[in-house]
Amino acid sequence: MSTGLTFEIQHTFDCTLDVLEGALFGADLLTFLATTMTSMLRIQPVLIEDNGEVIHRRVEYHAEPQIERLGLWRIPEQWHAWVEESTYDRRTRTLHYRNIPLTGRLKGLLLNEGTVTFQERDGKIVRTLRGELRVRARLLSRMAERLIYSQAMRLLDEEARATQLYLRSLGAEQPG
Repeated sequence: MSTGLTFEIQHTFDCTLDVLEGALFGADLLTFLATTMTSMLRIQPVLIEDNGEVIHRRVEYHAEPQIERLGLWRIPEQWHAWVEESTYDRRTRTLHYRNIPLTGRLKGLLLNEGTVTFQERDGKIVRTLRGELRVRARLLSRMAERLIYSQAMRLLDEEARATQLYLRSLGAEQPG
């Protein structure tokens, strides 16, 4: 059984941290992503609670199936759906997340959690996602982790491009 895959992914946004924070935690961006991202079938906010210091959020995602088979096993479409449970601390500018599969059987097999931080660098904002992905399966865990990670990279890259488009639509880009 695999000990899991740890990863770090960075994206840069051409705006201020306040603008990015406002966009990332508003329902309008989620609607924009749902209509813009071709890899997502549905993005549904379930809960967004903001007490001024901490934002708690639950968002349901249904991705376009990219992984059809794992070895001899056919991957059901519903295995491409999950709920992001996250908490963002405005003081530390750190988000802690956990992605929970919607399919009951998969919940016990897949762990994906980590942190997202935001730093200003050269007048831009760098978002750094650090996480762990672990599949609890005897024979195929390493292969499954690599496949899921490569799909997650594609989704996150597309999400970052769509978020940048959203920021441009707001006129939030920094002057070049």
